[in-house]
Order: sequence, then structure tokens, then C-alpha cells
Amino acid sequence: CQAMVEHLDAAFARIWVLNEQESVLELRASAGLYQHLDGPHGRVPMGRFKIGLIAQEREPHLTNDVQHDPRVSDKEWAKREGMVAFAGYPLLVEGRLLGVMALFARRALGEETLEALSSVADSIAVGIDRKRIEEERGRFLIGERTALEEAERQRKRLQSLFLQAPAAIAMVQGPDYVVELANPRYLELIGDREVLGKPLFEALPELAGQAAQQIITDVYRTGQPFVGNEVVVFLERHGVREECFFNLIYQPTLDLAGQVEGILLHAFEVTEHVRSRRAAEALAANLATSEERFRLLAEVQPQQVWSADPAGKIDFVNSRVLDYFGRSFERMIGEGWLDGLHPDDVPNTVERWGRSLTTGEPYENEFRLRRASDGSYRWHLALAQPMRDAAGKIVRWFGSNTDLHDRKRTEVEREQLIHALERALRARDDIVAMVSHDLRNPLNVVSMSSSMLAGLLAGDGSMQKAGALVGRLQRASGQMLTLVNDLLDASRIEAGGLQIKPSPQPAQELLDEALESFLALAAEKGLDLSAERPPALPEVSADRARVLQIFSNLLGNAIKFTPAGGTIRLSASPDGREVRYSVRDSGPGIPEADVPHVFDRYWQTRESAAAHLGAGLGLYIAKGIVDAHRGRIAVESAPGRGCTFWFTLQVA
Repeated sequence: CQAMVEHLDAAFARIWVLNEQESVLELRASAGLYQHLDGPHGRVPMGRFKIGLIAQEREPHLTNDVQHDPRVSDKEWAKREGMVAFAGYPLLVEGRLLGVMALFARRALGEETLEALSSVADSIAVGIDRKRIEEERGRFLIGERTALEEAERQRKRLQSLFLQAPAAIAMVQGPDYVVELANPRYLELIGDREVLGKPLFEALPELAGQAAQQIITDVYRTGQPFVGNEVVVFLERHGVREECFFNLIYQPTLDLAGQVEGILLHAFEVTEHVRSRRAAEALAANLATSEERFRLLAEVQPQQVWSADPAGKIDFVNSRVLDYFGRSFERMIGEGWLDGLHPDDVPNTVERWGRSLTTGEPYENEFRLRRASDGSYRWHLALAQPMRDAAGKIVRWFGSNTDLHDRKRTEVEREQLIHALERALRARDDIVAMVSHDLRNPLNVVSMSSSMLAGLLAGDGSMQKAGALVGRLQRASGQMLTLVNDLLDASRIEAGGLQIKPSPQPAQELLDEALESFLALAAEKGLDLSAERPPALPEVSADRARVLQIFSNLLGNAIKFTPAGGTIRLSASPDGREVRYSVRDSGPGIPEADVPHVFDRYWQTRESAAAHLGAGLGLYIAKGIVDAHRGRIAVESAPGRGCTFWFTLQVA
């Protein structure tokens, strides 16, 4: 700019650089009469004022009669400052707009000056383009390093879940079932034997020939998971062979080709529960011969033991029942035990007990009983068997209540862990599949184009071909950077760690800025994009950059799917203590079956998936940002009637 002032006799000269994300020209250099970079011309939207029109039309504007030029808005200023000539050039490289260069002069500009300006514009454009390529390369390297660090954190987090799980978990790999991972509970379960890095049946030879071996073999062969309760396994633990019972889940793990590569082994021991149940069943069968014998045996049992007449009225309880409820024998007889039930469990318990009394089927139920010592409700398993006479008529019921509160709590923790592990495995598979597909293609473009560019620059110096390759590099790296940023945002949302920095923002300005950013893109596709402006809107509490990211996703989708000649309308309106923003288009709409899934992670329409249009994270991230603002987001659509996406922000 200073050189143009000195050598071309300009009053002042300026250069604006295009901010593509916001579709705004930003003043980066000024020399001569004006040297400041702020003020009304510091940021010029595309298509506004003479500079924005030059950028939009991509054609130079030259005049030696400034005071009568219709594009010069402030003619009083031009007359006062004695401005005669104006020359503005778009900065283009291979048809891509990078910015605008312009100068004012107090004398008419000759042809030689205009030719010099044209040459200068080309040189400046190439320089800006090179600088941007360097910056994009740096940002890409940072994003790649961040992605690798995040992958390592996820791996360590998954390993931590395995090691800290309250249930016994191990991972075996390959047809030899080599033990790759075993948490402390699993090692404790097998008697603290060394199994890591060994084939499972070599480390635990007693499993050979048992049902567990056949189950594992079938899971690996068929790829079908196995879920079984009270599976019998004979284990050698600390030199003693024991008959044990386990609830088992064997889940196959798959490689990227969908082939079984290993099995996740999940075991929960229920040996004591099975033994207690068997004891209760044996007790019910043996006590038919003697009431005194029954009472004696009932008193030595660790469980609550009771009996009832054929109508279901309790006629005996052992001392365990009296101690637990803190009541006398007389108060427990009949139906005195019902008021010790948790109120939520009464209807189901009465119904199931009544069904056994009617059908004669064995009774089994789980309910919560209030403990007198601390007033807490604890889960119990109730089992009862009928005793019949020679004619098959029920003469008495014998039952027991076993405290399984701790086991229930562990089962809940187990289910939560299983769900967490399944989510982690799905997230891992999703990320691996995406990285292997969506990042590989642009990376190949970057690699091939870089090699070809180096050859061209070292060979015949064909700048035209080199420029095209540079453009391909920039687009490919931009795709990769966008994908990495979306993956990071999605990961933060999944982990509940998306950070926002809200502050009071004029609600109308957010709408206007979103509109201006997409006017040029909509016009390029032949769409009518406009906003409905309410009389007044309050300020909202919002992270400005994140809210504009929401608009970018919603408007980008609207422009992408609305056919040429269609309309897109933005609107904002007060809604109680919120402001509601809407983006309405006249596109093809969304099928009714797909509407509940539009905000799901990695969800895409069939058309988007077929055309490889994005990773399916935009709307998922938009919802995450709205949730972080404690707002609401939804879509209203029907095939053939367009879409309306809306979201709300809290009033500041």
C-alpha cells in the first residue's frame, strides 16, 4: 500500500482480505491519507458498498470522475478531499476470490498506472494465497496431533473402565482365545492365576470339556452373543475344585471387516444364591413329615423362613423374620407382613402370590422389605413351594426370603458398565470407520497434489497447473480440518464437556449476521434468502461464535437441499423468557420416519450419504450447543412441504 502511494501518486491505498466463513472483507492494510484499520470500512460484507460489489462481481471498477460515480456514496467527502480517480481490483487466483485492492487519487489515472495496478493485484493475490496455504497446513498439523491425543485418552479411559469394573471381565483374542485383558475381579474369580498373554484353556485347563468351552467356541464361530444364567462351571481355586454358578455374557468383538476377532467375557458369580435356593427347595420337600422338624430346621437357616396355610395366611416365621421386622410372632401371623413391604411393590406382590395360590405353581418374587434397625428398604428374593397330600391337594406352603440387596446393586452397576462399554466400543468403531473413510480420501488428494506440485515447480514452472493443484490442496485440507473440528465437538458433547462463554448479545444482530454470511452463497445457487424482522427483540445470553455455528449448520443444510428458485426465511420472535429463531425452507422436506433421528450422531439422509455430503455431525453438534445454552431445538417437516428448524436462547 505504501509503495502504491509513493510510486503511483495515490492519495491513499488499501487492501481487504476475504473472511470466507463470515463472507466479509476485512481491512488488513492502509497507507497514505488514512492509515487506521478500524472504522466503518474495517469489515465490508460481500455485495455492500463499492468494495463489496467489486468482490461480488469479481470485476475491477475504475473511474476518473469520482464526484459523479454512482458507487461513491460520500460525494461531499470526495469533493472536500479533492478526490478525482478511484481504482479497485479483485484479488483473484484461478478464479478464487481472496480480497480487494483499491486506491483513491487526486489526479486522473493513466493507462500505464492502471496496467501497473493490475499487475500488482495479481502479485498480491498470489502472496495472500501462499500465506493462507501455510496457515492451513499449520492448523491441520495441530488438529491431527489433537485428534491423536484424544484417541489415546479414549483408549486409556476404556482401559480404566475395564480395570475398575465391579464385575469380572476379560478379553480374549483369536482362535486360540489368548487372554489380552483381565480386570482384578476376574483374576480374583479364577484364584489369582497368571493368565495374561496365554490361551484361555491353557491357563484354565479345568475348563476343557465343560459347557463353558463349547459356549466360547460357538460364540467365536457364529458371531452370536451368549447370555446365560446360573451356568455350572467347575473351577480350581487355590488348589480346591469347586462347583460354581455364574451369570454369563459372552460378547463377540468384530474387526473393521465385520469378522469375529475376539470375545468379551463378562461373569457374575451367583453360587451362594443358587445354594440358598436349593436349600429352600430341599427344606420345603423334607419338612412335610414333621412340623417340629421344620421349625427346628427353620431356626438354623440364615434366610427368613416362613410357612402359610392353603389360603395364603402366614402361620409361622422363624426368628430371622422377627429380628428383621422388629415385631412379635403374633403381629407377623396372618397378613401382618404386608405393611413392611415397599408401597410400590405391594400390587405386584399381592398379584403374584394370589396367582400361585390359585394355580398351585411355585412362588417366586422380588420385593423390598423395611428393616426395623434403620428403616431402610432392602431387596429380597421370595421362594415358596406347596406341600400336597396324597390326593394332590395343597395343605401348606413353605417359603424363604433371601436378602439380595447387595447383589441387585451390583447387577445395576453391571448393566450400567455394559452399556458404557457398548457405547465406548460403538464410538471406537464409528471413529475408526470414519477416519478410515472420510479422512483418507482428502489426505490422498493432499499427498498426490503435493507431489505433483513439487514436480511442476521443479520442472517447467507451469504456474497455471500449480495453481490448480494448490486449490485442490486447500479444499482437501479444509475438508479435513472441518471434519476433525466436528469430531472434536462431537466428542466433547458426548463427554458432557462442550464449553460455551455466554454474554449478553443483541438478538437481532445474531440474526442479521447469520443472514449476511449466507446471502452470497444463496444467490450463487439462485435462492431467495431473507429475514423477517420483528419490531424489537431483547438481548439473549449466548456464546456468539457458537450460536453462529448453529446458524451455519441450519442455513448450510437449507441451501444444500433447497432446489434453485426456492426460498429460505429466517425469523426471530420473543417466546416468554426465550427468543425463538427459525430457519424455514421450501425444499423437499424430511420423511416422517427420519424426523426423530435428524439430531442423532452420524445421521444422514439417504441422499447425503450417497453423495458423501459430510459426516452427519452438523445437527448433532447444533443440538449440543443449544443444550449447553439450556435452550430447545426441533424440526417440523413433511415430504414436499419443506423444513422448519427452530431453536431458543435464554433472555439475558
